Amino acid sequence: MSVPRYAVPAYFNPLWAATGWQDLAALGPAVSFAILNPDSGPGRAVDSAYSEPIGAVQASGGRVIGYVDTAYGRRPSATVLRDLMRYQSWYGLRGVFLDQVASGRDHLAHYRRIIEAARRCGFEFFAINPGVIPDPGYVELADVVVTFEGPWLAYRDHAAVDWTTDHPAERFCHLVHSTPPEKLATARNLARERHVGAFYVTEQSGANPWGSLSTQLAQTAAVGRASVTSPLP
Repeated sequence: MSVPRYAVPAYFNPLWAATGWQDLAALGPAVSFAILNPDSGPGRAVDSAYSEPIGAVQASGGRVIGYVDTAYGRRPSATVLRDLMRYQSWYGLRGVFLDQVASGRDHLAHYRRIIEAARRCGFEFFAINPGVIPDPGYVELADVVVTFEGPWLAYRDHAAVDWTTDHPAERFCHLVHSTPPEKLATARNLARERHVGAFYVTEQSGANPWGSLSTQLAQTAAVGRASVTSPLP
């Protein structure tokens, strides 16, 4: 199995974290997707600060998708679709990250209606985040399913399920925060062992552990930039 690509919750505004978006662009196609989240969703108006960073990530071969909260199926589908269309209209995005997705079979029809409607509107890529291993039917709805989101201590003991190996690893994503620096490599290796093709691990913690790019990815981007700009011997 190949090394997992990065799935980055980029919940930081370029005005106060410009280097984070620059680093995402430097990572290029190693970024499976970066999640744009201006205000726990698209907000009430376009934020022009994102336009250039989004273009840079896309030009480098990465994908940017828009964050939409679904409140575990409680938000009406029309409200979710309104947020989706704002990302399309304001930022030109064709991909979405549906967060707080229900995991039980009883909500499958609700999410199927949302995704089918979004596809008719021109959306092409869907990542959904139950944060746990959901009913297998959810894999048929989206391109990527987040089957784990949480801290390192929980990830360390996380148990995968056999049915995920019936699908390509690229269909699954894990998001891990509060990871001790000495455990970052271990977490990455666990993702490979658990049949996960899109992965993000950070040492950040607190109410918003996705509020800045992980130190590890920032360092990886810096190394990549240095190799490109270094003169030939």
